[in-house]
Amino acid sequence: MSALACKDPVMPSAKQATSVENQWEKELQANKSRDVWQRPSDVIDLLGDVSEYKIADIGAGTGFFSFRLLLRGASAIAIDIDPRMLEIIESFKQNLSSEMQTKLETRLALPSDAKIKKDEVDIILIINTIGYIENRIEYLKQLYEVLPDGGKILIVDFKSRQLPVEAPSLEYRVPLFQLEQDLANSGFTSIESNDAILDYQYTVLASK
Repeated sequence: MSALACKDPVMPSAKQATSVENQWEKELQANKSRDVWQRPSDVIDLLGDVSEYKIADIGAGTGFFSFRLLLRGASAIAIDIDPRMLEIIESFKQNLSSEMQTKLETRLALPSDAKIKKDEVDIILIINTIGYIENRIEYLKQLYEVLPDGGKILIVDFKSRQLPVEAPSLEYRVPLFQLEQDLANSGFTSIESNDAILDYQYTVLASK
């Protein structure tokens, strides 16, 4: 983590920020709390050795997972529909070594299109975002088409019960059984679900 040279173990310092400094500091504090309950290291471990892989982080937000993927040796495309989030990532990115900067790209997407080119990435990561995607099966079919044979998708979302952490309302949470069915209907196979690794969320790993 020292490569990022900041007080937070993952997210770089935003000392250079001006008009959005308070917003960034708020994001940093939220990410520290999230690190406890989301256990990102355990989530990434589900993918095995990701070094030398290229991973699309859909719904990247401020780069909570994108930066951690870099520290595992992966290259990352941080994808979001909110340009403000990508601006934050780009600012944080300046604190990385030049070598790590070349391994992180930000990309503005559309709600219906992640803007991933065919065979561009080996793995797709969707964390805390799947419930906000409309026409979910069509979206997942698009992702299936751009992945290479053997490519993987890992989705993490909140369980459908009362939770002691800040979480989306139930209308924006996808039940585990429904997501499993949607992935299968989109062409994915080897669907592996786990609702025990994380206290408040489930994980689903599938392959093309």
